[in-house]
Amino acid sequence: MIAARDDLEWAAFCRVADRGWDRDPRFATMDARHEHSAALDAAIGEWTAPRDKRELMHALQAAGVPAGAVLSAPELLADPHLGARGFFVELDQPDVGPIRYPGTPVVLDGASAQDWTAAPTLGEHNEEVLGELLGLDADEIASLYGRGVIANRPPA
Repeated sequence: MIAARDDLEWAAFCRVADRGWDRDPRFATMDARHEHSAALDAAIGEWTAPRDKRELMHALQAAGVPAGAVLSAPELLADPHLGARGFFVELDQPDVGPIRYPGTPVVLDGASAQDWTAAPTLGEHNEEVLGELLGLDADEIASLYGRGVIANRPPA
């Protein structure tokens, strides 16, 4: 993802790309760039395709151009920046084992709002909800299980 929000960022982008786009009349102004956006997108795509996305991102950012690498799911999980920030939360799912999930990106006063638990399993809270919250006794809950109204495992 690359953004040149004004002529200064466009000039910086053109310096990094070094493809002569800053001298092309189709791209001389923001209005002209919008008018010829298909041609510009194709040219930028051709220029970026063979390059390493992270190296390009860093080069553009160093020049003052907002840019970010678009990552696949495996790349996101392996991202060193997100890893260093403790972004991912590992939860132990009873049926599948430990899985990493995206966490909360916001950290306030050095503390993250990460208070995560694994997703509940089927029927895991039946007794708590029906008994403690709704007031059913053990016999009534057993009757619901027996009649197939509730379950705590998938049907056979």
